[in-house]
This record gives sequence, C-alpha cells and structure tokens, in this order.
Amino acid sequence: MRRIAKKLRDLRISRELTLEQAAKLVGFRNFQTLSKIEKGTRSVKAEELVSLAKAYSFDINLFLLDEPKPSKMRIFWRSDPNPPEDKSAQAKFTMFFERYIHLIKILDLSTSNLNLPVQPINDMNLKNADSLGDTYSGLLKLGDRPALSLSSILENEYNLPIFYLPLPEGASAISLITNDNAAICVNQNDAQWRQKFDIAHELFHIIYQKSISDKCGENDTSSFEKCANAFASAILLPKSALEKEIDVRRKKEKIGIASLIAMACDFGVSLSALLWRLVNIRRLKKSLAKEILDSGDIKEYNKDLRKKESRDIPHISQKYVCMVFEAVNQGLMSQMRGAEYLEIPVSKLEEMFLNAGLVLKEESNIEITLV
Repeated sequence: MRRIAKKLRDLRISRELTLEQAAKLVGFRNFQTLSKIEKGTRSVKAEELVSLAKAYSFDINLFLLDEPKPSKMRIFWRSDPNPPEDKSAQAKFTMFFERYIHLIKILDLSTSNLNLPVQPINDMNLKNADSLGDTYSGLLKLGDRPALSLSSILENEYNLPIFYLPLPEGASAISLITNDNAAICVNQNDAQWRQKFDIAHELFHIIYQKSISDKCGENDTSSFEKCANAFASAILLPKSALEKEIDVRRKKEKIGIASLIAMACDFGVSLSALLWRLVNIRRLKKSLAKEILDSGDIKEYNKDLRKKESRDIPHISQKYVCMVFEAVNQGLMSQMRGAEYLEIPVSKLEEMFLNAGLVLKEESNIEITLV
C-alpha cells in the first residue's frame, strides 16, 4: 500500500498539482482524504484509482505493473510567454510517451532509440543556425519540399514520434527529452503550416538538448529562440529549391505578393517564414519584409487565399498507431488494451487501423526466413 501511496504522490508532484487542486479534480470533498492516501494511512479504492488516473493522465496498467519509468524527462514548452499553469496536456503527452516506450519494450524494438545525426556547433548564432537548417535538410534527405516529409521521416527513420494534442491557448508545442529518446507534441488545433514549423523548431531544441533555453517561446527576447526559428525556416525552405522557385516565378526583378503567398503554400510554410528566409539568403531586404508583414491589406489578402487546411488530424503519431497494431496483431496486447492506448472505443479500433492502411487478421502460420 505504501508503494502505491508513494507513486501517487510522485505522480501528483510530477503533474505540478497541489493537494487541493488534485483533490478537486478527483472529486474528493476535501484534500485531507488524498493526503491520507498519499501517506499510506488510508487505502485507495478501485474507483478512486480510476479517477486519479484520469486526473493525472497515467496508465493504470503500467502503474500497477510497476513498469519502470523512462530515464529522467526534460519537458520544454513553446508558448507565449511562459508554460501554461494548466499542465493537463503535458500529462497526457507524457502518458503517451510512456506507452510508446512500453511498446518498444514489448515489441523488442531495441534499436528504436533516437538516432538523429549530430552536427555540433559551439558558437550558436543566427547565421550558424540558418546554415545548420540547410545542412539538416540534406542529412535527413527531405527533398525540395521538406514540410511534406519531415514528420514521417523523423518518426520512421529517426525514431522521433510526433503527437497531436489540443494545447492550452498561447501554446503551440512541447518537446520531451530523455537520455535515449525524445518526442514532440504540437497543437492539434493549429493550421498545418504552423504545426510543421513548430516541429522543425522543436527539432532544433532536441538536437541541442543540453543547451535548451528555459524561455522557449519568447521569440522576441531569446536569441536561442531566434536561432531555433532560423533553423526551422532553413530546414523547411532549402536555399537551392527556394532560389529555383524564385527564378521560375520572377518576371524581370519583381514578384507579386500572390506569387509569394502561393510559394508559401507550395512549401507548406507561413508567409512570414518565407519572407524571413528570403531575408536570410539575401534575396529580400529586411525593411521590405517588415513592410509586407505590417500591411493590413496583405494580411487580409493572405487570409482569404490561405484557408486553414483541413484533414483528419490524428491525436497520436502514425508510428505509434503502427506499433499498437503490431502489438495487437501479435497477441502481445488485447484489442481492449489497444483501444485504450489509442484512447478510442474498442468498436473503433479496426476503423482507426484501416485509416492507417492496416488490417487486423489472424496471424498466418507461414514462417519466412530472412537472409
């Protein structure tokens, strides 16, 4: 009982909840009840444990199995100006990450640690960050339109899962880093171009995890955040591909604002990201970029042309869905548990797998020897 009591207390503290806040979320009449449970002087009832799991966003099965936690996590918010007081999204993200690590274990995917290429730069500044983004675009083999492939390549080639969750107002992304793994969470409610930029931005922080700024999101005051933005623009807008596109579209020395907006759409980025990238590669004057972005008419024109892209955004990563499918299909996890991992009714499990191009069926008894 005392072991469970200590784990509940540690979970509450990790979620940054006071006794009073946690008791209110769980539905206790007063915080003294929860205090007694945490001290081990009162046992926790089954229904109370379910309520605690919901309030703290933890997996009861892993909790009761005493599943070891991943090595110490560092969590960083991309928000304006500071991480929100409501950490429920962070707790949910952490739970999915812990389940992801559990799936790696039961599927015996021992090589699924983060394996991003390392390109250390001691003197980090805007110029170096810009250069690093261009370099990484090539190292990751993202092609001429990196925004179209970045998330898939990070997940499947470099073991960096990307989750989509609704985040509090003012927050756009969270990165989570351990010694062996990392993950990114972006705001499910943001437009695709914003999500793609935030993924690239958080990638910079993960690459330099030992140097991450505590002021993530304060883009106007933190030089390190400006470096992350420069890196994101460079990785999503490779210089060679961008200049080729400019030469195709340009008539004489000028290019229309509609063409610039179309280019931004084509590359899957915002008009702002495109303009500042053009400034960085010396194809546009800084003063003109500011003038364009400050123009009310252009803002409205951009808004009319660029409606929010619609798609059925998953609340979890494609790789995570595939891992759950594999665990269920191999009998390592029941369909009920698989649905729980995906946070959907079990009746929707096959539908979600089908949407990912996966079909549940009995395992064939034919064995294949690989050479």
